[in-house]
Order: sequence, then C-alpha cells, then structure tokens
Amino acid sequence: MGAAGASARAPGLARAAAFALYAYLVARTAWIADDAYISFRTIENFVAGDGLRWNLVERVQSFTHPLWLLLLSGAHALGFDLYFVTIAISVALSLVTAFLVGYRLAPSAATGALAVALLGASRSFVDYSTSGLENPLSHLLLVVLILVWLRRDRSLLVLGLLAGLGALNRLDTVLVSAPILVHAWWERRGLRGAVALAAGFLPLLAWELFSIVYYGFPFPNTYYAKLPADLPRGVVLGHGGDALIGSAILDPLLAVVLLGGAVVALAPRGRRALWPLAAGIALQIGYVVWIGGDFMAGRFFTVAYCLGVTAIVRGVPWPAESAAAALAAAAVLIGLLPGARASLVTGADYGTAWHWTKNIDARGIADERAVYYKITGLFRADRPFARPHHFWFDRGAAMRSGDVTIGAALGFTGYAAPRDTTIIDQLGLCDPLLARLPAENPRHWRPGHIGRTLPKGYVETRRTGRPQIADPDVARLYAELVLVTQGPIWSAERLRSIWDLNTR
Repeated sequence: MGAAGASARAPGLARAAAFALYAYLVARTAWIADDAYISFRTIENFVAGDGLRWNLVERVQSFTHPLWLLLLSGAHALGFDLYFVTIAISVALSLVTAFLVGYRLAPSAATGALAVALLGASRSFVDYSTSGLENPLSHLLLVVLILVWLRRDRSLLVLGLLAGLGALNRLDTVLVSAPILVHAWWERRGLRGAVALAAGFLPLLAWELFSIVYYGFPFPNTYYAKLPADLPRGVVLGHGGDALIGSAILDPLLAVVLLGGAVVALAPRGRRALWPLAAGIALQIGYVVWIGGDFMAGRFFTVAYCLGVTAIVRGVPWPAESAAAALAAAAVLIGLLPGARASLVTGADYGTAWHWTKNIDARGIADERAVYYKITGLFRADRPFARPHHFWFDRGAAMRSGDVTIGAALGFTGYAAPRDTTIIDQLGLCDPLLARLPAENPRHWRPGHIGRTLPKGYVETRRTGRPQIADPDVARLYAELVLVTQGPIWSAERLRSIWDLNTR
C-alpha cells in the first residue's frame, strides 16, 4: 500500500520539482537587454509627464510593445525602480505561465512535469522569460488564450480580447493566435461570432487610432527602420534563415519542440482539432524568415514554442506516465547540448569566461544574455542585486543637457543621457528620418541592425533648427516628418501630411 501510494504521488512530485527548477532557473538567469533600455527612456519621459517619447523634441514610437510599456510605466509611476520592478514583473508573469502550463494546460501530473521541463530546458524560453522585453507577457496571454480555446464553453469575445491584448503587446503575435480564432469561429460560423471576435480587438484599435493621431503612423518606428523597401528579397530571406539556424544551434530543444509540436498537431493519430497550433508555428517561423530574422537568438520563437509544448502534451495519447517521464528526461538532455551556454548550467559568471565577441556567430546571431548578463544580471558574480553599471551608461551621463548627438546601440546610453538631450540613432530605430532612408549597404547588414548614412547637413539641421540638408528630396521628407512628429497635433496641415506619408 505504501509503495502504491508513493507511486501514485510520483507524477505530482515530479511536476512540483519541474516547476521549482523552472522558477530557480528564471530567477538565476534574470537579466535585462540593452534594447529594453530604449523603452526605459520612453517610460522615464512618460512618467515625468512629457509623453510617450524617446527624444523629448519629437513624437516617435521607438518601442514595439505598447501593453508591456504601459504596464512597466504604471509600476514605475508608483515609485519602483525600473530595473528591479521589470525583473520582478517578468519573473512573476513567467511563473504564472509555467503554473498554468503544468497544472492547467497539461491533462495529467506526468504530462505537466513534461510540459514544465520543456519550458525550463529551452535556453531561449528561459532567457526571454526575463530580459526586460515583452516576451513574458506574450507567453502568459497566449497560454490563457489556449486554455480558453480548449474549453467547450469558450467565449469568442474572450478569445478575441486575449488575442487583441496579445497583439497590443506585440503586433506580430496575431500570427500565432489567428489560426486559433479561425478554428473557434468556424465551429459556430456566423456574423454574431465574427462581431464578438472583432469586439475583443477594440483595445488594439484604440491604440492604433491613438498611434496615428499622436505619432502620425500606425506602426512603430522600428518597423520602418528594420524593413526598408530597398533590401533585396533574397538577402532578407537569407538573413531570416540565418536567424532560424542560429537559434536552433544555440537551442536545439527549440527546434525539436517546434518541429515535433507541429507534426503532433497534424498527425493522423493525433487530435485534428490541434491543427491551429501547427498553423501558428508555421506562420511564426515563416514570418521571422520573411522579415530577415532578428539578431537575438531564439527571441522571436518563444511564443510559438508555447504552441509546440501544448501540442506535445495535449496531442500525444500518452500510454503511460513513464513515457512522459522519459521524454522529460530527454528534453533535459537536449537542453544540455549547448554545453556551457545551456541555461541549466549557467551561473553567476555567465559570459565572463570568453570575450563578448564570441557571443555573436558568423551570421550575426547573438547569445544576447551572454553579452549582457555580466552587466545587468540579477545574480551576476561581481555585483548581485545591484543596479547595472557600464561605461555606456557613463557615456550617456556625460552628454550635455540640451545637446544633439549621434550614436548607435543606444539602450544604456540613451537611458543615462539627460532627458532633454536629442540623440540621432544611426540605426534609425528611434529616428523618423533615418528609418525611412535606404540602407547604407543593402546587401550586407546584421539582422535588426541596418545602418544608414547620415544625409549631409542633417546633424546641423537638428542642432540649429535651420534647414541645411543638401539633398532636396530628403529635405522635403524631413520637413514633412518634422510637421508630423513635432507640429501641433490637430493642425490641418499635419493631418494632410500624415495621410500623404502613410498612403504614398
């Protein structure tokens, strides 16, 4: 009887152990990326009452995650330090996500242990369970969406609202939620259901209207900076493939779960109702390749990873608890394949044993946590539980108040700079003019880092306020952008320029 009781309790204990391990990994690897500090500068300006701006002189959306930014802004407005509160919120959201996956999404304790083990063994998922970027909130919203979708009495309005909030957090997450929404609507097929789904997207619609009126454009400035029209399609697709390959090399389990989850969701012996999970995975991978990828290994695949984990634990007719336990052990072994870079073994000195350039492969794809953990890691070896410090912060702090300066990789630097300093971002992420100019070299660029050549006279124009741009076409474009980003919001001339810039 005792042995039987212990055997019955084993799956539950395994699930609790997997959850505890995931919690430990997320806390131990907690860090903030340099890119997150771009949003932090906007948050500081917003909380200070100067609007959602990166440079105070202009209205430019330099962030891609409105919901995440508003959440952090609310926490910062209450007096919490941005570095610590961002890590705290990220860890909390990630733990809730793991709990829902292991204790609500998985159909049994054994598969719950497997599900949480898959989360913890993936270095991409663990890395972006924190980082200061929007991934933790995207993960949680998607998992809740899946839980509602799997219910028999699911509400189309709730599904639409969750998908809409996910898109408000990051617009491209609509790719992974759209197949789920289509499947849910198709079962009821009707105008009423379509209206209910659409109503859930009203918060996103409200943001888009605000964005067009306030910023002048429906998409973040980063969209225009990272997807210039002059890039050869073959080069873009090649970089997208590089991002996929680089992410798979750094995190083999990511590739296994994405591919395995898609196969399980479509397998003839599986539950055909899970096909939206495979569709979402395919759409996300196709999108990342189509846009040329991203330099942060794994970052753009973690949302789709949730779909893969769901398909594996819900789509496989597990014959016995031992099968799930064996696969969980296999997941841990695969997670250990990156060796010293595996999240399962990295410690407080992560990234210090080699030069930082070793964290970027020949394709330009980076182990971003290894680059920044020694600077921003919560448990970093030299200064645990201390606010980050780096000479890039010093560089920003040394900028003169009210000056106009130039730079790139402007997270730390921009955050530390005086709020009234105007910084020209050579990558165009935070600069409305450079974002709309051709790439410096259309054939040779790093994913997410497309340099621009500064137009002659542009810096002088920004410093003096007098038109000095030599190229007449660029000068006209800049004049329109100044009107849109700096002019009176409700002027008729500005509204006409908004229309012209968005439609021509």
